[in-house]
Amino acid sequence: MKQRFSTLIGVVILLIITMQPTAQCEELKGKITNVSGNAIHISLEQKLLPQLGDKVTVFESVPGIGLIPLEGTWTISTATPDHVVATGATKSTPFVDQVVSVNSPQPQREDPSYTKADTLYQQGLAYFEGNDDITQDLAKAFDLFSQAAHLGHAKAQFKVGYCYYFAKHVAKNPALAAQWFQKSANQGYAPAQANMGSLYSKGIGVPRDPTMAFEWFKKAADQGHPRGQNGLGHLYQTGKGVKKNHQLAFSWIRKAALQDLKDAQYNLGLYYYSGWGIEKDLSEGTKWYRKAAEQGDVKGMRKMGAAYYWGHGVAQDYRQALSWYRKAAAKKDLPSYFALGQMYKEGKGVAPDTTTAYSWYLKAAQQGHSDSQFQVASALFNGRGVAKDRRQAYQWYKKAADQGDRYAQFSVGLYYESGLGGIPESRQDALTWYRKAADLGHEKARQKVAELTPDPIPQQAQQYLQQLQSTDGRTQQRAAKELYQSTYKNNRAVLDQVKELLLSGCTTNLRDGHHIDAMAWLCNILGTSGDPRYRQPLLDILKTRTHKKIKKYAQSNARKLGR
Repeated sequence: MKQRFSTLIGVVILLIITMQPTAQCEELKGKITNVSGNAIHISLEQKLLPQLGDKVTVFESVPGIGLIPLEGTWTISTATPDHVVATGATKSTPFVDQVVSVNSPQPQREDPSYTKADTLYQQGLAYFEGNDDITQDLAKAFDLFSQAAHLGHAKAQFKVGYCYYFAKHVAKNPALAAQWFQKSANQGYAPAQANMGSLYSKGIGVPRDPTMAFEWFKKAADQGHPRGQNGLGHLYQTGKGVKKNHQLAFSWIRKAALQDLKDAQYNLGLYYYSGWGIEKDLSEGTKWYRKAAEQGDVKGMRKMGAAYYWGHGVAQDYRQALSWYRKAAAKKDLPSYFALGQMYKEGKGVAPDTTTAYSWYLKAAQQGHSDSQFQVASALFNGRGVAKDRRQAYQWYKKAADQGDRYAQFSVGLYYESGLGGIPESRQDALTWYRKAADLGHEKARQKVAELTPDPIPQQAQQYLQQLQSTDGRTQQRAAKELYQSTYKNNRAVLDQVKELLLSGCTTNLRDGHHIDAMAWLCNILGTSGDPRYRQPLLDILKTRTHKKIKKYAQSNARKLGR
């Protein structure tokens, strides 16, 4: 046993000796301050900086033995006065406060100007945040940040960019913000690299460029920065700037979520709910939505409301759903306003209350939420929770329709077709809106388009219609009778022509009995169509001063079309 223990001690000593720097290398000692993914952040004791690519050893403290180097390969990936980062891999997971040793052949001496810049930055940070001893003063903070930034301090450059982006003391200027973020990012500062990825992704302050966004997000992600990891995951998810890859997207988003980034926790929940490239798991998805929600993520709160409403990943509980939707609504989340309107309307988790439902719908509708605009219109149309007002209902239907809501588009079509709410009747306008809704898959709208679209008028029917316009009464009478006996009287376009000829023919001076007989046949044609839209023209005939025979036929055929 003693021999085996002595052998172990010998191996440990040999390992330590072999890991010692050679004569031409300088050993820089320090500790791990943060571990994120495959990156470790290091604080060095000496005022020296290693070079990129320098080898790093991570030591584990073993009781009774001392420091044992972990197996693995680590190299310096970022080396600035603000932060030193090494990336690599080991069988054991490093942790904060572990000892590290950097073997650097040519370490850089810390620039004295950096000390001055860092002092300015720290003073600026104190004024920016404020504390018990220093009153917050954004003007002083910005001035100190600017001085440090011009001396090349990466964190100060980031703060100057932050001030321009969020209009802290200075006017909002995304272009200037991008310039300062770029300076900081070029020095390897991960938060600035993540910001550059976001700016290029959205085209804010710089041209939209998914490829550049990918490059910057990747730099930040490789340093273990959670926003960089989440941004990189989103690009893999959408296939922007890189080939779509749900497995890689999930992997990067998960790394960020494990660092408690609420946006990533929400995105991870979305992955589990959707099953993109992974096994679908509603319980796991709800777990991550809850983590995001508990950090104040409004989308996570809304998702928790939906989870409890539908019983997805949790037991169905309308009261819990109501509670989460209210939390999201308190943050002015429009979809949650709508959800609360639905719950009050349906009486789920609360007593039915159409008035309160309408008030929630109206809150969201006034801010452009199309589903809520449709519900407000429906409530006004039917007088549900508010006084009936079909003219005002049309205005809300129109707002929702303009945003592409197919149900609202169908409703607007109905207004134009029937002249509801005082809207001028227009078959053409009705067709326009019905077609919009039909193109979005609204089945009744498709039926309306087919119903209102004029059929081609066959050649023989065109001849009958031309003969009906003759000045000879016998010709009119014969054409009207033959048209009645034909199959053309079921053609919508033919019926529309007959309606116009009837109205115009009955308001002119009636020339003879043949003309009167022709008008009577035209009344019969409309009456046997079965289409109630032709009832009103027949009733209009009764109001004109015309022959009693035509009045008789107009009245009897109007009755066939209903009341």
